[in-house]
Amino acid sequence: MKFFLTGGSGGIGAELAVALATAGHDVAFTWFSDAAGARATQDRIAAAAPASQALGLELDVRDPAAVAAVGDTASAALGGIDAVICNAAITRIAAVPLTEDADWRDVIDTNLTGSFWVARHFSTAFLAQRHGRFIFISSVAAAGMNGQAGYAASKAGLLGLSGTLAREFGPRGVTSNVITLGLFDAGMGQRDATDQLRKFWTSSAPVRRMGRAEEVTQAVLYLASDAAAFVTGQDLRLTGGLDWAP
Repeated sequence: MKFFLTGGSGGIGAELAVALATAGHDVAFTWFSDAAGARATQDRIAAAAPASQALGLELDVRDPAAVAAVGDTASAALGGIDAVICNAAITRIAAVPLTEDADWRDVIDTNLTGSFWVARHFSTAFLAQRHGRFIFISSVAAAGMNGQAGYAASKAGLLGLSGTLAREFGPRGVTSNVITLGLFDAGMGQRDATDQLRKFWTSSAPVRRMGRAEEVTQAVLYLASDAAAFVTGQDLRLTGGLDWAP
C-alpha cells in the first residue's frame, strides 16, 4: 500500500513511518519544524526497509495551497495514495483564561483544520478510484484535559470530521476512522508527560502500562486493509481501558 502520513518527524508519527515501510509499504511523510527529526526518520527507513519507497516532505498543514502541492508531489512520486493518516499535532499548555489568541489558532489550525485540508485534497482521488482510507489520530484528551482546551477541542473535532467523511464517502468504497490514543511510550504525550502522569496511567489503566508504538501500527494496518472494508465512522480506542486524562 501507499501511505500519506502527516507529522512523521518524531514521536508516534516517526514510529509509524518506519514501521509501515518495514512492513513493505511505501510512505510519504510530512514534517514542519523538525528537519533533523525528518532526516532521522528517513535514515531509519533506509536502514530498516531499503526496498520500500519513502519520501519526507516539508509541509505546513495550516496552508491549504501547500497541502495541495505536497499532496500532488506525494501522489506522483508514489504512483497514487491508498491511505491517509492525519497525525500532525501541536499543543499549547495554559488554563483557559490565560490562553493566547494566537496559541488557540495555531493548535486548531494545525490539528483540526490542517487535517481537513489534507482530507479534502485526497478525497477527490479516493472518490475517483472508489477506494481509500482516512485514519485520524485523536486522544483521550478529546473528552477534556486540564490546561489544554485547544488540543482537546481539536482532537474532539476529528471525530466529527471523520464521521462526516464516513457518511459522505461510504457509498464510494472510502472509509474514515479515528484511532484515539491514551498515554504511549512514544509521541507528544510521552514527551510532555510528567513522572506523576506516567505513574497515574500505569496504576489506573486496567492493563497497568502505557501503550506501545507497535500497537498503533497494527491498528493502522488493520484499518487500512481490505479486512476493514466494513469498518467506517468508528473510534478505535487504544487506551488500555482508561478513557480519560487527568
